[in-house]
Parts: sequence; C-alpha cells; structure tokens
Amino acid sequence: MLKHRIEKIFLICIFLISAWMFITSCGKKDLHTGHSIRIATPDEVGKEAICPVTKNKFKITHETKAVDYKGQTYYFCCPGCDTEFIKEPEKFITEVEPQSRPFRVVHGAKAPTPDKEILYWTCSMHPQVRQNKPGKCPVCGMELIPVYKAEEDKIVVDEKKVKQLGIKSEPVKIVHLTKKIRLPAKVAYDNELYLAQQEYLSSFKNWQQIKDTDTEQKSRIKEALEAAEFRLSLLGYTQQDIQELQKFAEPDKNLIYPGEKVWMHAEIYEYDLSLIKPGQKVVATTPAYPSEKFTGVVQFIEPVLNPQTRSAKARIVFDNPQRKLKLEMYTDLEIEVSLGKHLSIPQTALIDTGTRKVVYLDLGQGRYKMQEVKTGFETENYVQVLSGLKVGDMVVTDGNFMLDSQSTLTGGQALLYGAAEEIHPVRDKK
Repeated sequence: MLKHRIEKIFLICIFLISAWMFITSCGKKDLHTGHSIRIATPDEVGKEAICPVTKNKFKITHETKAVDYKGQTYYFCCPGCDTEFIKEPEKFITEVEPQSRPFRVVHGAKAPTPDKEILYWTCSMHPQVRQNKPGKCPVCGMELIPVYKAEEDKIVVDEKKVKQLGIKSEPVKIVHLTKKIRLPAKVAYDNELYLAQQEYLSSFKNWQQIKDTDTEQKSRIKEALEAAEFRLSLLGYTQQDIQELQKFAEPDKNLIYPGEKVWMHAEIYEYDLSLIKPGQKVVATTPAYPSEKFTGVVQFIEPVLNPQTRSAKARIVFDNPQRKLKLEMYTDLEIEVSLGKHLSIPQTALIDTGTRKVVYLDLGQGRYKMQEVKTGFETENYVQVLSGLKVGDMVVTDGNFMLDSQSTLTGGQALLYGAAEEIHPVRDKK
C-alpha cells in the first residue's frame, strides 16, 4: 500500500515537472513588461503578418514567435525581434520607420498624407528600384515604401547606435588659420649669386666714378651695370635689395664659405609660392644636431619655375653659431604662415572624392544629410570653407566615412545623383 502511494506521488511530480518545462519552452516572460513570447499556433501558420520591429511583410510559420499585447498579437520575422519588442513595445507600435538596421535613408517619416508629395516608391533593401506606384520589389519581393519630396536625401541613424558607432559632430566656426610648410634644404655653395653680386658691385663702383663725366666709356659701363642688375633680378633681387647691396664694398663671402652666416637653398613648390615671401622667418633642424634649431630669413625667391619640378628656388640666410652648419649639409625647414581668420571645419569632417568635396550635416535626432562644399586653404587641423556652409552648422567629424559608405550601400548616392543600376517602372506592353 505504501509502495503504491509512493509511486503515485512520483508520477505526479514527473507530470508537474514536464508541464513546467513545456510552459517555459513555449514562452518566456519579460521581467519589465510582464509579456510572454510564444510560438505561433497551428491556426496562425500560413497567415501574412508585418513584423512591428522591421516592418517586413512575411508569412507565419511553425517557428514564428509571437507576443500578445493589449488585445493585439504581434508576430516577428527574425530572431531577436521578439526580445527587442518586449523591452519597449510602445516604441515599435507607434513607429513606422524600419528599425532593422542602424542606418537607413529616410523615405518619409509617416504614412502618406495629402500634404506630402510622394516622389516614387522604392525598396528598403534595393533602393535602385523606383516605381511610380506601390507594390512588391521586383528583386526581393518585399513591399515597396514611399519616398517623399525633400526627405529623399537624408540618412537616419538610430539614436541608440550613434554613441556605439562613434559618430561625433562639431560646429562650423571662424578660426584663425596657421599653416606650417615643411621643406627640405641644403647648405649651399652659391657661387652664382656670389659672382652676380661681385659683378654688380664692380659695375656700380665704376659707374659712380664716371657718371658725372663725359667720357666714351660711360655708355659701356652703364650697359654693364644694367646687365648686372638684370642678372640679380633673375636670382630674386628686388630694387630695394639692389639698393641695400650698393652699401657693401664686396660680395657676401658666406655664399661660398660658411661663417657666422650660411645660405641655404630650398625648392618651393608651385602651390606654396603664394604663401612664402621674402622676409619670412624660417626654422631649420638637421640630423647632425637633432636637439638644436637654427633660425633664418627668406632673402630671395627666383621668379622663374623649374619646368621639371614645378618649383622655384628660395635663398635663405641663417645664423650659424659656432659655425656648426657646413657646406652641403642637409636640413629640414619649417615656415609658419598666418592665413588670417576664415570660416572653417575640422580636417576630419571633409570627404574629398577627387571630383567634389562633401561633408555630412548633423540635423539632430540621428538625422544626417550630405552637403557639397567648396574649400580654400588647408592646414594641419582645419579647412577653409568658401561656400556650402555657415557658422553654427553641425558637421560630422568622426564616423562620416561610415555614413558615406552606408549612403552608398543603402542608395543615398543613387537618391542624390542617380543610380547606375536604377530599375525603372515596368510599363505595360501594348
């Protein structure tokens, strides 16, 4: 009798455990909302449903998960949608835009209304598809979604994903721009300039002696003086420089042998010529004395470009304490140029495609828009903006290349500039 009773109790326990396992395997309850996830029932299988998370239309299968919420049943097309839904069900019930990807091109924030003009219908997975009426995507069969006027060029990032993806923005502002130009140089044996100075000083001395006389040599000496002056101008001398040279009794010997001063030659490339002028200060460093800096001044810049290198030779004179700098010694020069105050953006905000330059405007609430700009000076940290932006505009400085790649993948480029793979509306054959 006792044995029979024990066996009965054991069977009841087994039944209760099995029932509990069945219940927990068929559904799980969210601790915050109290709503359970269950498997679709046999009578629900085969029906069409729209996932509240992705907004994809699909057919319910035996593996489809569902949640009963406020008298309505919601079905989920892919794993993870169910758990995402029960965390914040109201969010997915009220939202209309797809949440299946962190990025998306905005095709209209709400359902069609009379005051919003629909440009065309497209597929969220294949935005090259453009139809003039609703229907199914000819590529994947998904329901087409509308693209509204003035909203077709925006990209939206789920606000929860902005920090995770590292997207940061900064305002456009007026910045004092300073550019550092770095050039290789060499301590020069400048016999050409030395001889030019010598020739001019000799002709000038002769001219001073006979300019007030009426001799036969006057014309010849004047021609020699003018020729020497022209030669100096080809080496970068101005009239003011020539007048200063007249004060010296002999050419600068530092040109052919370094003393307390040395001369260096540097090639200034065409794109920097407008920024470097005689009189600017220069700092030089050399591997021979890595901890020391030598200061100098730009003296002359030749007015003729080298056609092979597209550069002009600059002659720069440096202080040479303890005569450390030797002939033919290589150095690195740095010239700091003040460009003034200009409307500017950080270098990292600019995307240069080669044919055009663009930035991504941060419109707030996870909305971004591509904007073409024209730029001017570029420094190490900033770029001058000539047009396309104004003070206070927010531009993306980190994560903009991710936005740009996503724009291309999701059809942003196609929406803005036309797609090479655009699928036009299918016309009825007559």
